[in-house]
Amino acid sequence: MEGSSQQERQEIEPRSPFDAVLVHGHLTSRGTPKDSDELRGSLRTRLAVRAAALLYEDGKGARKIVFLVGNLRGPNYKSTAEIMKDELVGKYGVPETDVVAMPVAYSTDDEVNKFLELSRDNNWKNVADIAFEEHYKSINKLLPPGQKNGMNISHRSVEDIIHSKDDPLVWNLVKRLKASRYEVGFKGYELLKDIAMRIPGGKRKLASIANEREMGRRNQRLHDLVYHAFDVFKS
Repeated sequence: MEGSSQQERQEIEPRSPFDAVLVHGHLTSRGTPKDSDELRGSLRTRLAVRAAALLYEDGKGARKIVFLVGNLRGPNYKSTAEIMKDELVGKYGVPETDVVAMPVAYSTDDEVNKFLELSRDNNWKNVADIAFEEHYKSINKLLPPGQKNGMNISHRSVEDIIHSKDDPLVWNLVKRLKASRYEVGFKGYELLKDIAMRIPGGKRKLASIANEREMGRRNQRLHDLVYHAFDVFKS
């Protein structure tokens, strides 16, 4: 009986929260009903922020939420990290003191390396990242789960968090997204990126492309058209 009671207590007691969670950003979209120049996260980016808020739960699931994606649109716009932080704080009420937003990364590799550096500097031992399941194919090559340099590393998917914790209507939105033609594009992008990372010099070339921050006016318009094409489920 005593063994049974101990097992029940272990099941009831919540797991210790993560010291920090890295949230991988995706596209941003320019233009809202209020401001044609305002930037906000695309659907995937905003769902990742929502999953982070659900996992956070007043610090019970994660003590720090980390955004690292840099300024992909040039100096006249906010960085993706800042956009994601603004939504997490403003919409979901996560305290600003529990959010780390550093616009320093321009590729998944950059995100992972900077997050590991921050983890070492801040003595974060139990860490995780949040991303869409399809994105893990590349993340797992850069950040395998398990023990690494004294840290316990975990992966949490946006899909699992929203499915287990969120409103059924939001989960239905995720299912619609994953069944849409834009999921095919997302998978194709991840596949091409995975192939490029296997080619000698491919990883360096991807980093070079990702770090191309300055865009001409023509490229900026094309950039916005592509981003809007992916952001089909406006809300």
